[in-house]
Amino acid sequence: MKPIYYIPLIVLVFLFSSCEKRQFVSEDEIPQWLKEAIEVAETEIEESDPKMMVNHGAWIRYEFEKDYYFQYENMLSSVMYQIYNFEGVGIDSLNILYNTFNEERCCKKYVWKAPDYIDITQ
Repeated sequence: MKPIYYIPLIVLVFLFSSCEKRQFVSEDEIPQWLKEAIEVAETEIEESDPKMMVNHGAWIRYEFEKDYYFQYENMLSSVMYQIYNFEGVGIDSLNILYNTFNEERCCKKYVWKAPDYIDITQ
């Protein structure tokens, strides 16, 4: 194969790898309370059976009403997803903001993914 044929392949690899990086929030955009929660989850993953629920979760950031909100998703959990504002305060599922958030949120970016997390919305 001639070297010229490698160029499109290299371009495709670069594009796919840069898309994956853009899906994640940069380290400086993660609040301290969430960094601590992620550290706890990573410790649990290291010390637990790979089939445990913590191995299937992800923290995701959304934009809503010009602010950032964070949500922990785990497809194995039967608990309703909890939403947190940037300060780490949870939003009650009975609050009107909760329903509006789920309808109008945008700009999904991952903060952290566990090793076996699967996004079923893609």
